[in-house]
Amino acid sequence: MNLYTLISASVVVVLAIFFSLPLLNPTYWLSLNLKSWLWIPIPSSSLSSSPVIADLVVRNGVIYTSDESLPFADSMAIHNGRILRLGNFSFVQELAGDGTEELDLGGKVVVPGFIDSHVHLIYAGLQMARVELHGINKKDEFVRKIKEAVRNAKEGSWILGGGWNNDLWGGELPLASWIDDITPYNPVWLNRMDGHMGLANSVALKLSGISNLTKDPEGGTIVRTVDGEPTGLLIDSAMKLLLPYIPEDTVNERREALVGATNHALMRGVTTVVDFGRYYPGVSAELPWEDFSDVYQWADASKKMMIRVCLFFPMETWLRLHDLIGKMGRAISQWIYLGGVKAFADGSLGSNSALFHEPYADEPHNYGLQVTESEILYNMTMASEKSGLQVAIHAIGDRANDLILDIYESVVSTNGMRDRRFRIEHAQHLAPGAAARFGRQGIVASVQDNLYTYKLSHCKLGTDRAQKESYLFRSLLASNAPLAFGSDWPVVDINPLGGIKTAMKRLPPGWDDAWIPSECLTLNDALKAHTISAARACFLDNDLGSLSPGKLADFVILSTDSWDDFAAEGSASVEATYVSGLNFLDVPARYLAQFSFSELLHTYISFIRGLFDHLLSTVNPTYWLSLNLKSLWWIPTPSSSMSSLSLTADLVVRNAVIYTSDESLPFADSMAIRNGRILRLGNSSFVQELAGNGTEELDLGGKVVVPGFIDSHVHLLYAGLQMARVKLQGVNRKDEFVRKIKESVRYAKEDSWILGGGWNNDLWGGELPLASWIDDITPYNPVWLYRMDGHMGLANSVALKLSGISNLTKDPEGGTIVRTVDGEPTGLLIDSARKLLLPYIPEDTVSERREALLKASSLALMRGVTTVVDFGRYYPGASAELSWKDFSDVYQWADASEKMIIRVCLFFPMETWSRLHELIEEKGRAISQWIYLGGVKAFADGSLGSNSALFYEPYANEPHNYGLQVTESEILSNMTMASDKSGLQVAMHAIGDKANDLILDIYESVVSTNGIRDRRFRIEHAQHFAPGAAARFGRQGIVASVQPLHLLDDADSATKKLGMDRAQKESFLFRSLLASNALLAFGSDWPVADINPLGSIRTAMKRIPPAWDDAWIPSECLTLNDALKAHTISAARACFLDNDLGSLSPGKLADFVILSTDSWDDFAAEGSASIEATYVSGVRAYP
Repeated sequence: MNLYTLISASVVVVLAIFFSLPLLNPTYWLSLNLKSWLWIPIPSSSLSSSPVIADLVVRNGVIYTSDESLPFADSMAIHNGRILRLGNFSFVQELAGDGTEELDLGGKVVVPGFIDSHVHLIYAGLQMARVELHGINKKDEFVRKIKEAVRNAKEGSWILGGGWNNDLWGGELPLASWIDDITPYNPVWLNRMDGHMGLANSVALKLSGISNLTKDPEGGTIVRTVDGEPTGLLIDSAMKLLLPYIPEDTVNERREALVGATNHALMRGVTTVVDFGRYYPGVSAELPWEDFSDVYQWADASKKMMIRVCLFFPMETWLRLHDLIGKMGRAISQWIYLGGVKAFADGSLGSNSALFHEPYADEPHNYGLQVTESEILYNMTMASEKSGLQVAIHAIGDRANDLILDIYESVVSTNGMRDRRFRIEHAQHLAPGAAARFGRQGIVASVQDNLYTYKLSHCKLGTDRAQKESYLFRSLLASNAPLAFGSDWPVVDINPLGGIKTAMKRLPPGWDDAWIPSECLTLNDALKAHTISAARACFLDNDLGSLSPGKLADFVILSTDSWDDFAAEGSASVEATYVSGLNFLDVPARYLAQFSFSELLHTYISFIRGLFDHLLSTVNPTYWLSLNLKSLWWIPTPSSSMSSLSLTADLVVRNAVIYTSDESLPFADSMAIRNGRILRLGNSSFVQELAGNGTEELDLGGKVVVPGFIDSHVHLLYAGLQMARVKLQGVNRKDEFVRKIKESVRYAKEDSWILGGGWNNDLWGGELPLASWIDDITPYNPVWLYRMDGHMGLANSVALKLSGISNLTKDPEGGTIVRTVDGEPTGLLIDSARKLLLPYIPEDTVSERREALLKASSLALMRGVTTVVDFGRYYPGASAELSWKDFSDVYQWADASEKMIIRVCLFFPMETWSRLHELIEEKGRAISQWIYLGGVKAFADGSLGSNSALFYEPYANEPHNYGLQVTESEILSNMTMASDKSGLQVAMHAIGDKANDLILDIYESVVSTNGIRDRRFRIEHAQHFAPGAAARFGRQGIVASVQPLHLLDDADSATKKLGMDRAQKESFLFRSLLASNALLAFGSDWPVADINPLGSIRTAMKRIPPAWDDAWIPSECLTLNDALKAHTISAARACFLDNDLGSLSPGKLADFVILSTDSWDDFAAEGSASIEATYVSGVRAYP
C-alpha cells in the first residue's frame, strides 16, 4: 500500500466516523442577529425561578474565563448563543430543563475562543492552493517545488506561491537564475514569508518591463547584481511594478479561499480574526474592498460565515470606510465588523527594510526603508482619527516604532483625548523607553507571539541589539500597554496555543535558554493577549474575549485536564471549538432540513478538501523535515488515533548506544530514518512504531553510534594526489629518506618530475634535508618534496636549475630561499619562495584530480568522516586558480555525475573573494546536498616546523628569527573588510602567537567597522597563544579550527624551537579555548597529518606525544564529550552547516558512524575505538 492510498483510506475512516458532520452546516444557527440578546441579566438568586432554559450546560470542566471578576468556573450555561451563567455545577444546573444538552468535560480545560489580532485571511486561503514554500530549508528543495508546479501548469500561466524564508537555508537570497531554466514559458511570482519581498523569474520581469533601466520606486527596492541587472527580488513598493501583470484571483477562488482558511482557523481554536486583507506595499488598495463586497458580504448573506472577522482597510481609503460605517454601522452582522484603517511605516526585518536608528549588522550602510513618508502618514492618521476611525500602522524597526509613537502623540495633542485605541502592528523592535511610551500613550501593541524572527534578529542586528530590543512583551505589559497577540498568517501559521507557549518560554528552536528571559509571560498574561486584550484592541470586548454572562459563547476545549501542567509548560492541543455555543463539526441532525442540497454538497466538498489537504500536509515528510526539529514535538506522542497516519521508516537502528551531540537528547538506543533524514530518536518501543513493510532493521548489539565526523580542515584533492606520490610520512632516518627517492627514480621516465612529501625532519633529529642528499641519484629528474606542514619543500639541483633559482635570486616577499654560508641555495624553499619553482611543475591532469577526489573520499569514509571543510590546493606560493579549477573540473563534475560520496564545504583564496561572492549570488551557498560554498582563506604566517610561524619572541634555535608574516597586515585587513562586507565567512591561517594576535586585531577592527552579525570568523590552526589570547577568542566569538594530531608532531620540536617554558604555556590550549566560550572545531590538515578523527579525539583527551610518559600541559586535556562535539556539532556550526549536520537530531541528515566498542564507559575513559561502518544519508557508505 503506497502513502497516497494510506492517506485516502485514513480519510475514508475519518469520514465514516463523522459521516454526517460536514453535511450539517452550522452557519444558519450562527448567522442570527444576536445583538438584541444582551438583555440576559447577570445571574443571581432571583433567576432560580426564571423561565429561561439553557440550550447547553457545560460541566465538570476547568473553565478559564479571562474575566477577572470570576477567573475560573467548573460549569457554564448557554442560551441562544450567549452565556447565561457560570459558576459551580449546582448553581448552573438550575438552568437545565427539557431539551437542554449537557456536555461533561471530564475535567478538561476550557478557554475563551481565541482571537487572532493580525491575519490576512483570504490571502492565507489562496496560499493554501499555491506553491507552498514554508519551511523549505534547502535551495534544491525550493527549486524542486517550483519544478513540480511547472509540470502541472499550462504554458504561459503564472506560477504563484510563497512563504519562503531564506534564513532556513543559511540566509542567501534566492535569485531568478535559480528557476529560470525550469520556467522558460511561465512567469513566476513567489512572495517571501513576511510579504515584504518576492521573487520573480526572468519571464515575469520581462513581462512587467522591469530591467536594468527601471528606477526604484518610492518606498521600494529592485535588488540588483553588481552590474545593475535585476536579480528577480522586489522589495515593498517595488512589487507594484509587477503585481498588476498577475491575473486577478477569481471571485470563486477567493470565496473558496475564505472557506478553506476559516476551517483551518477553527481547527486551531480561533473564533475571531482581525483581517488586514490582501494589502501591503505595492498592492492595489482596491483588493480589500473587492474582497469585502465579493466575498465577505456574499458569505454573510449566504450564511457561509463560521468565524467572526474584524476588517481593516488601507488608510488611503479612510473616507470610503467612514462613509460605509455611517451607512451600515460598525457591526455588519455578528460575523463581520468594520474595524479601521491601516498604513505602513517600514518593511520587514527579513528583507532588511525594517527601519532602525542604527544600521543593519550585515549591511552597515542600510538603516532600512521608510515605506510611507512621515507627512503622508501624519496627514492620513489625522484625517482618519478625526472621522472616528481606529488607526493601525505597521512598524517593525525601532525607528519606525518611534516615528509612529510621535505621530500618534501629535494627533492626540491636536485632536484631544478620547478612547481611540491606536494600534501599532508588530511592534517588534523597540528603542530604549519606547515600551513605556506605549503604556503612557495607551497604544495597542499588536504583536506576533511566535518570535519567528529570532535567528534574523541576531544575524541582522547583532546579539547586543537583538537581546535588548526584541519582542518586549513583559516590558509592554509592565508599562500598562494593551497587548494583543496575532500570527500574521500566512506569514506564520495560525496557532494560538503555539504562540502562547512561545510567549511563556521564549525558547527558539535549538536554543537551550530563553531569548530575553525577563520578557517571558505567565500563562494568564499570554491567554489574555489572545482573548480579552485582543478583543479590547479592536473594540469587541463587549461581546467577545471572555466567558462572561451575556457575551457570545465562543469557547475552546483543550486536551489537558491539568491547569497546573498547562500553566507550567503551556502545552495542550485543541479538542473542540464552539462558536455561539455550537460545535462547528457537531450540529444536531434536526437542523439539516434548513439547508438546500447544493449548500450541503458544497459544504461536504469543502470539508473533504480541507481535511484531506490538512492530513496530506501533516504526513508529507518534507513538511516535517523542513522544520527546525531540535525536539521531538513534531512527531505526536503515539496514540491509537495516529497509528494510521504514522510515517514508515526506511531504516530503524536499534539496540545501540547512540551519542547524538544534541544536548536536548544526549543519548538514545534507537533511531528511525526516512528519505535520508532522521525521523525519530528515543527508546526502542517509541522508534519501532515507525517500522513497517519495507523497513530495514539494524540491530547493533549494543555498539556505540556517533554522528558522522566533520573534519574542519583538509586539502582533499591534494591528499588524494599525494596517495599516488612518494610518501615520506613517518620516515625517521636520512638513509630511509634517500632510499624512498631512489625507489621512485627507478620507475620514472627521464626528465619527469619526482613529486611527493610528508617528511618531518624532527623525526631524524631535526637536521634539514639538502639537495645534495639526492642529487647523485636524480641526475636527470627534477624533484620536489614538500615538508609535512606544507610550508617548506626540498628541490634537487635539477629542479633549481630548471626554475632559475641561484645565488643571485632574491627572497620574495613572504618567503625564504634557504642558503649555505656561501649564499648558495640548499634546495629548501619556504612559503612564498616556492612560487619561484611551482610554475615549472606540470599541472595535474583533470583525470588525475578526479581520481584523487574519489580515492581521498573513500579513505575519509573508512575513517568515519562524512563531511570535510576543504581549503584546496592553495598555500603561499601556489596559484589561486588551482582552487577554482578544482571546483569546476572536479567538484562540479563529481556532483553532476553523482560521484560525490562525502559532503564538502569549500573555501577559496581570499584574493578571489569577489568571484566567490558572485558565485554565491548566482548559485546559492548550497550547490547540492554534497557541495557547499564556505568562504575565503588567507595566510598570516608560515609553520613551526619551517621556523616561519610568526612569534613575539625569536626561535630558541634561531635567535634572530621571529618567523615570517606571509601577507602584509594592510592587505589582510583590506581583504577581510571587503570579504566580510560581501557576507562571506573568513578564515585565516595563524600558528604563532604574534600571528594569532594580528588576526584577532584585524577581526576586531572589521567588526567595529562593519557592525555586529553572526559571521563566525575562523582562525585555522590557532596553535600558539600569547597570554590572554584564548579569552579573546571567546569574547570575540572566533572559531578556533585546530588540529589535535599536530600536537603529536610538534611536541618535541616546540620544546626545541620555543624553549620549554614557552612550549608549556602557549601551545594547543584546547581547554582554555572552551573555557572562554570559543567555538572549537577539530580537523586534521590532511595530508599534513593523517585524516583520523578517532585519533584526534584520543589525542585531545590524553595529550601524550610519542615516547612521552605524561601529558603535554595536562590542564588542557578534554573530556570525550568535548572532543566529540569538536568533531561533530561544533564543527558543523563553525561552517554554518549545523541546521543539517553535526548531530543526530530529528530532521537532520542521517550521517552516522558505528564504532567497534560496546562500552561507552571504556570509550569515555580511553578514547579507544575503531570504525566498523559509516553511513551517509542513512545508507551504508563504508565498508
